[in-house]
This record gives sequence, C-alpha cells and structure tokens, in this order.
Amino acid sequence: MVNALEGRFIRELEPMSRESEQNPTQFKPGQSGNPAGKPKGTRNATTLALEVLLDGQASALTQKAINLALAGDMAALRLCLDRILPPRKDGPVAFDLPEMKHSTTRFRLWVPLSKRLDKAT
Repeated sequence: MVNALEGRFIRELEPMSRESEQNPTQFKPGQSGNPAGKPKGTRNATTLALEVLLDGQASALTQKAINLALAGDMAALRLCLDRILPPRKDGPVAFDLPEMKHSTTRFRLWVPLSKRLDKAT
C-alpha cells in the first residue's frame, strides 16, 4: 500500500500535460467558463435545506425567541430587537429643493446641493 501512495504522490508531482493549450476552445483568456452565469432563481443548497427543516416552525421559533427575551435572555432580546428595529446607519438629511422646470436646472443646482450634503455628513 505504501508503494501505491508513493506512486500517487509521484504522479501528482509530475508536470501537467499541455492538452489544454492544444485545445483552442477551452479557457480562452478573458472569457468566462460560464458566460451565461448562474441561472436566475437558483438558490443556495444550504438555504433550501434549512427551509425544509424549518418549514412550518417559523412562528413557534419566533414565539420561543420572544419568550426567552421576556425571561431575560440577553442574546434572545438582542436578536428580537435587531429584527424589530435594526441599528441606524445614518440619519435623514432634509433640505428644500426649488421647482425644476427645465433639465438645465438640475445641473445648476447640483454644486450647492452637493456642498450641503457634504456639510451634513
């Protein structure tokens, strides 16, 4: 068995053949192996498996998390609050815009508007 393993390692260390260079249709530079990309609607296998496992249990699991949070479980409380009110990323910026009757108005207003937005952040 040691000889078989040694032979396998020797084959792995041998230089790879140049067959791919001789095949003009395979892996051209700058061309994807799958130009069409992933088909639309394709879903992750793990997500599908979890959905099957949790099918019909969502309301029971949600209620369990709420009960744990009400009982003082801080991790469950954090989970519930993060779902109810996610952390704010930034606040709204309020400003008045004049009426824009012509498309040229947009370009004329852009510079002062961008300056106001810079001051707000």
